[in-house]
Formats: sequence, structure tokens, C-alpha cells
Amino acid sequence: MSMIGKGSPWGAIDSENVVAEGITFVHTPGHGGYKLSRERNAKVDSAWRKPGGWYEEDCEWAIVALTFPDVFPAEHNGTDLVALTHQTAKNYYPDEYAAATGNTVPVQESYVLRQRAFRAGTEDDLVTISAFGDWAEWVPAGMVGVFAVVGGRGALPTSRVNEQGRYYLVPAAAYRDRTEFGFIVDPAVHAQVPGPDRYRSQS
Repeated sequence: MSMIGKGSPWGAIDSENVVAEGITFVHTPGHGGYKLSRERNAKVDSAWRKPGGWYEEDCEWAIVALTFPDVFPAEHNGTDLVALTHQTAKNYYPDEYAAATGNTVPVQESYVLRQRAFRAGTEDDLVTISAFGDWAEWVPAGMVGVFAVVGGRGALPTSRVNEQGRYYLVPAAAYRDRTEFGFIVDPAVHAQVPGPDRYRSQS
């Protein structure tokens, strides 16, 4: 039975592709993903099973592909889809991947685990969440203007970011060596400046 015109977590469905019995990829004007039948969804490991059977296309597709590898090609346009599936799952669902497969995920193989480790080690540090090049009128040549909050992105509710954050100037060469999750500001070294009224994400 067609789902076109029906609702999804991403809006009304405007097109669909039946991948296999009980596995349908749906498109909406803004996003898309897989819809599993009740029978198919019951086969997804409980560690990462979605109650409604909806799996979005950016990352959760890997859950579907790992559960039903026979439905997905092993290679596409030169890309090893099997390796990509495992890589995606490890990156974004390391705990669930370990529970579902029994394989522990090393920190270096997971974006989420690296981010978790970074945040644990910088919870009291000023970490940038936005950056401005010297094209901004308040940033001198050769410098980067940054907006930083204690703990970095996600450490504060959005409503408190502008209140708690501060602007600093960092040499461009130093900023290029920033970590994967932001630059750590040293108030004793990097000058605090007024900056614009509100920060805008430019990093």
C-alpha cells in the first residue's frame, strides 16, 4: 500500500521506493528515510530499534543496512557500502553498535566517542562555537574572531549562550590547529573583545 501523501517524522511523503518487502525509502520536501514494517522492525536489535520503524537517511540508514545486509548492495559507484555502513554506525551510535554486535568500538573510530572524551576533558575550558575571519569589520587582519563558552557547543541551553559566551581574538595560524571539536581559548593569552551584539555561526 502506497504511503504517498501520508505523514512521516519529516513531513508529508511525496515519493517512495520499495527496497524490499517491508522496507520502503520515503522522500519528503525536506528529508527522507526508511520505513520498516512491523515485522521488519521487530528484527532490529532492541539496542537501536525505533518504536515507529522510521530511520532517517543521514545516519540511521546504517541501522537498517546492518540489520538487513542482504537487501543492500556491497558496493556502489566504487564505494564499499559494507565498510561505510559499519563506519557510520560506529561514528554515531557506538554504544548501540557495541550492544547489537558485541564488538567494542575504539574511541578513534567514533565521532561520538571522540566528542564525549573531548567534552569530559574541557568541561571547564572556554571552547569556541563560532568563528569569524578578518572579513568581519571587528576582526584585524591575520586574526580570527571567536565566540566561546565554557564547555563548548551543547554545554549550555541555547537561551543562555549569548549571555554566557565571550568574544576573543586568536591568531589565524593558531586557530588552524584547533581540535576537531573547537579551539580552546586561553584568556591569559587571547584578548577578549566586544564583538557584535549576537554571535552568528560561521565556523
